[in-house]
Amino acid sequence: MERRETILRTLALVSRCGMAGCCLFGSAAREGFAAPQWYRNLGLHPETLPSDVFGRWSSVCEVDRGRLFEAERRVLTGTDERAGIDVRICDASGDRWARVELLRLSSEVVPPAFDLLCLAYDITGFKLTERALVEARNRAEVNDRLKSAFLADMSHEIRTPLNAIVGFSNLLTETDDADERDEFMRIVNENNELLLNMISDILDLSKIEAGTLELSYGPVDVDRMCAEVVQMLRIRLQDKPVELRYDCAGCGFHLYGDKSRLMQVLANFITNAIKFTERGTIVLAVAERGEELCFSVTDTGCGIAADAQPTIFDRFVRLGHPAPGTGLGLPICRSIVEQMGGRIGVESELGRGSRFWFAVPRRRAEEACCRPEEGRTPQSLRPHGGRRPLLLVAEDTDSNYLLVSLLLRRDYELVRACNGEEAVRLCAERRPDAVLMDIRMPVMDGLEATRRIRRTDGEVPIIAVTAFAYEQDRRRALDAGCSDYLSKPVSAARLRELLRRTIG
Repeated sequence: MERRETILRTLALVSRCGMAGCCLFGSAAREGFAAPQWYRNLGLHPETLPSDVFGRWSSVCEVDRGRLFEAERRVLTGTDERAGIDVRICDASGDRWARVELLRLSSEVVPPAFDLLCLAYDITGFKLTERALVEARNRAEVNDRLKSAFLADMSHEIRTPLNAIVGFSNLLTETDDADERDEFMRIVNENNELLLNMISDILDLSKIEAGTLELSYGPVDVDRMCAEVVQMLRIRLQDKPVELRYDCAGCGFHLYGDKSRLMQVLANFITNAIKFTERGTIVLAVAERGEELCFSVTDTGCGIAADAQPTIFDRFVRLGHPAPGTGLGLPICRSIVEQMGGRIGVESELGRGSRFWFAVPRRRAEEACCRPEEGRTPQSLRPHGGRRPLLLVAEDTDSNYLLVSLLLRRDYELVRACNGEEAVRLCAERRPDAVLMDIRMPVMDGLEATRRIRRTDGEVPIIAVTAFAYEQDRRRALDAGCSDYLSKPVSAARLRELLRRTIG
């Protein structure tokens, strides 16, 4: 008797220390002893008799109960010396798990009345972790497949406009027909725009992935912004029986946000609507919703299937439509809207059209007055006495310099520096009216060259012209002393306008 009590006290101590509930059971007499932890791990009332557990396992979910019956039978009949099985425990959460270990005992180890040792472990935490890891693995596999498909799509989508650009550029050198030349130029320009949009989407996505997508807040005249977007995109509908209109002109809405990013979202919505609408209307509307402004673009296009709508804003997801594009626009729109503290969504019916919408907090336009305007104070214009202004172009790549010279040589006198060190020297010697400064150059980069020029000349406008396109790159250029910033590829109109405002 004393030996039996010692064994039972030992089992209780093991249960308390190891969190593994222990139970000794005698199958013949249907008697046993269990530590409190055993009851807790199996979801049983602590006063339940072991004889009411073995052979019944009422606390175990029915789907696992049969396997536990079979494991118990095989151990008690001597078919197996031990068995272990993971089972779900019936409770309100539905997420309780236990591992039940059954071990056949010999009379040399414990009193003869006991022939079965049962251990019960609470493995809920392990199972939830396992489930999370499986879900993460599945998501990673899906993302990997989507990225592979995305790269294949990008290879095709980028090669398509490149093929047109290269092909028709070659044809321009072979034709003497003015009408053909105009048509070839139109095709080249359209494909240039398409390719630049793709690259912009990829850059925006990389910013989002890196967590570096930044917003520039300011007061926004919503009516003017919407009218600009509609006017800008209406030209794309010249060959389609589709009406694009803004329905809320004159409402006088204002908000405090990033105008360029808001226009990017609206332009994406309208561009998608144009792609998928063959006839009918596309309507841009704005409405107040409490402290939010809700923008919507409604079309009469082909619509979106219900099962595709939940994933339409996910990255790398495309709906298989033959219309060109990267499939990145909507995920980027979602990131922009969410970063503004807003919401985004879609309502659509297959064959009946779609309504894409987003809502952003209005905030007070007066907040703009409290934010210092970024950038440098405009430089005073240097008088050039009627002569052509002198531009110092710091550019190490011959083709890039040739492009700038062809764009500007009729209105400006140009002098070239092939590296940053030469730019510093020529700026001191020639006293140019403005400097176009490439950032990445040999010998000395553009930022260091700008800093050195600023030590002796604080007035000359220095415009950074670079392939670096991130917001932090713009800030680095301004902090180094640049007056303004242009990212490549450079728009001829934008460059001329910037120079006109800078030096006349």
